[in-house]
Amino acid sequence: MAICVVVNADGTMTPSNASPDQCTGYLMVTPQEFNSFTSANSFFIPLTIEQGALIGAAILTVWATAFGFRVVSRMLSTATGDSE
Repeated sequence: MAICVVVNADGTMTPSNASPDQCTGYLMVTPQEFNSFTSANSFFIPLTIEQGALIGAAILTVWATAFGFRVVSRMLSTATGDSE
């Protein structure tokens, strides 16, 4: 269970009876609580292989479309670089 700790003016720490929601100092947590906060599962949604492949294909499709528009715009450009 997390414990609220308040730093005094002289630099010492004193445990407080405040709940974690109302703590104005620092929360001291156990290693198990820390690991549950920092695990990758809490930050990322686990994807299946099919879902990952679908996202990758969507990114490649957007890139290929942008590349195609770039090529077409360069072909239609009237500026050739000649000084005539």
